Amino acid sequence: LCLEVGLVSIRAQVKVLMIDYWLKVIFFTEGLDPLVLIDSSQSEWKQLVVKEIRQTGFFNSILKAMGYNDAKVVVKLRIWDIESKN
Repeated sequence: LCLEVGLVSIRAQVKVLMIDYWLKVIFFTEGLDPLVLIDSSQSEWKQLVVKEIRQTGFFNSILKAMGYNDAKVVVKLRIWDIESKN
């Protein structure tokens, strides 16, 4: 039904929001959020985000090379494409 109306599933929207937040952590190094990147412990949330990024076919290094705005758009489109095929 979502595809017929052109809507994206809630699961896809959550993935986009989660990865968008991760991109902000990577690109904007102010505040406490970027400390997640240098923390030696591997939280479940961090592992989940990295897994979701890899499932879209990207890695942090590729996303950083794109820049924040381009990475955000490309990841969003990729997630929507993946979800539309499911």
